[in-house]
Amino acid sequence: MYVLGTDLSLDKLCELIHLDLSHNRFHGSVSEVFESLSGCSSFRIESLLLGSNNLSGHLTEHVEKFKRIIHLDLSCNSISGLILESLGNLSHLTRLLISHNQFKGALPEGIGQLGMLTDFDISYNFLQGIGSAHALDANNARGLASSFSTSAFMVGLLASRA
Repeated sequence: MYVLGTDLSLDKLCELIHLDLSHNRFHGSVSEVFESLSGCSSFRIESLLLGSNNLSGHLTEHVEKFKRIIHLDLSCNSISGLILESLGNLSHLTRLLISHNQFKGALPEGIGQLGMLTDFDISYNFLQGIGSAHALDANNARGLASSFSTSAFMVGLLASRA
């Protein structure tokens, strides 16, 4: 069974710690989902799974309000635009799955500052380039997956880990 639409009154789910809305047919703007959830005064969510829906649009700065988040899955949607630098401020993040979207541009340097990140999938986007400041801790990052139209990312990543 699938739920259609995005009008779930997410602003009333303030006490949730884990929210799994993956594998539905939600459509609409991903920024509206984050905006709705970030309206809570006692925001506690640690796991937000929105993968395999039909969400589109751009990420906005509402993402940085998710200070406690550990697992963020936005994979398999149609989210576009740049990956926000503010994702690097989510210091508790262990899993960041944003593959199979339409992100473009360079990977923000702040992503390399996520010391607890163990699973990181940015494959099947339109990202380009990486600098040594992007290096993830090779001892922690178990599940790094990337796929790019250019090899600049992998060359930079390998050089930074040498």
